[in-house]
Amino acid sequence: MLHFFVINGTNVNKKVTRAFFFLFVAVFCIFAPYYSAMTLRDLFIAHPDIIINTDIDGILSGVVLSHYCGCKVAGFSNSKDTVWLRDGINSVYDPVYIDMFVPRPDVWCIDQHIVSVNGRHHDHFVAAGTKLSPQLERHRVFERNDYKCKYPFGAVHYIIAKLEGEGVKVDFPDLHTIVDTRLNIRLGDLLLRADDAMKTSLNSNYMDNAKDWWKWLWALSNHASSVRRMIDFLYKDTPATKVNAIKANTKVYFFSHFGSSSGDGGFEGVTDSENIILPNVVGYINEMARIMGMPLVFERHYVSHVGQYKRVSWDRRWENEFVDRGTIHGEAVFSYAFVYGPDATSPNFSYTVNMP
Repeated sequence: MLHFFVINGTNVNKKVTRAFFFLFVAVFCIFAPYYSAMTLRDLFIAHPDIIINTDIDGILSGVVLSHYCGCKVAGFSNSKDTVWLRDGINSVYDPVYIDMFVPRPDVWCIDQHIVSVNGRHHDHFVAAGTKLSPQLERHRVFERNDYKCKYPFGAVHYIIAKLEGEGVKVDFPDLHTIVDTRLNIRLGDLLLRADDAMKTSLNSNYMDNAKDWWKWLWALSNHASSVRRMIDFLYKDTPATKVNAIKANTKVYFFSHFGSSSGDGGFEGVTDSENIILPNVVGYINEMARIMGMPLVFERHYVSHVGQYKRVSWDRRWENEFVDRGTIHGEAVFSYAFVYGPDATSPNFSYTVNMP
């Protein structure tokens, strides 16, 4: 607030207030149109380097962004303690993070996890202008009523819809294309395996919420055929009774073909002792790019940066420190996500500190 003051005995409070107001309006008029109109393509012209997770959501997101926005793979993350950077990338804070949330206000992220502790935290991220997320667009925070209505799909589905809404026609092969004959896995089974979109939509306690979010994505995409194809694949071509078997088969697919560390295609480690990306990881990325019809170029040498990963139950006593300073017990948080709701009995907060 601008306090009352006197210069040479003259009340100038109103004049200074007016001056600051017009200065603010002038700056807003210059910059607000740029930011409000900034598309994903605009963003990646300015910041082409991206860090992608190794799970199916991260890889498919990277494939789509590389193909349609000309992004360059700066490195990978395992969503826990490690970020791998290619040669020439000097800091873990320089690239744009995809499918991973880094709270520093100068770091760009496209993410879909619940990250706002409360409304004040939400407003902080929106004001930063560097965080793109459906949770932020629809004001979902870490509270009981919001969490059960959170965005329940992958970053890749959000990215596809957002590109379409910006006028970029996103195309991929027929979702019924068989990518593994033995396991009878379709392309759509993999695309909708990202963040369990298929199971959440068809066989969960959150099916009504899923329908609401599919409507939102379709509207965001300006009613694009790519989003309609995903919706129809789910609700017309995938029996709910087969969802668990499909998920089990995709898990076998990732393990047997690529030796992944998790059932959604994630890898705990990406490089060997000489910092060369592992052959099975190369094969995995190349195959995901091939089945999407979108080749992905990436380097083979990466330097690992290792922090300290923690999985705990969120304590409300941390709230003010975390919102105001971005720290927990005085340690700066590099990345994090709320992985379960506030009433969960198991640890619901995943975060990383001490990232070099």
